[in-house]
Amino acid sequence: MLVWRKLIAAAVLSNLADPLIMLFGLANSPWVLLALPAAFLVGLAFSAVGLIMTVLARGWDFFSFYMTLVMTPMMMISGVFFPAEQLPAPLLAVAKALPLYHGVQIVRPLIAGGPPPDLLLHLAVLIGYAAAGYAIAIHFARKRFSA
Repeated sequence: MLVWRKLIAAAVLSNLADPLIMLFGLANSPWVLLALPAAFLVGLAFSAVGLIMTVLARGWDFFSFYMTLVMTPMMMISGVFFPAEQLPAPLLAVAKALPLYHGVQIVRPLIAGGPPPDLLLHLAVLIGYAAAGYAIAIHFARKRFSA
């Protein structure tokens, strides 16, 4: 139960800046309101993966490796800074397997003022990451703390 609470808390905290986007008028479409639950789902998927890393970490150095070797490359190829479709086909295939790609594919069209294409696919992938991450985190937490 504690792991579930941490997961939800991290997902909620990941959305603190979202209302500021609306408050300052950076998005002027009603579609942007749907970006809030989408961003929560992205936060939920990432907090589940983050919990796995937290349970596996033996020290602070582990987190710098995770940020350098996992998170930074994921941001570079998932379409955060430029459209992922510009990537070579093999790299695009890797990007499509990552949760951030699917989050970007949901949130970017909503902020731009339109519905995201393939919404159910992207939602399913994010829910899958959240569920699998939670299950794996629970498994490793029980294994680590029972020993």
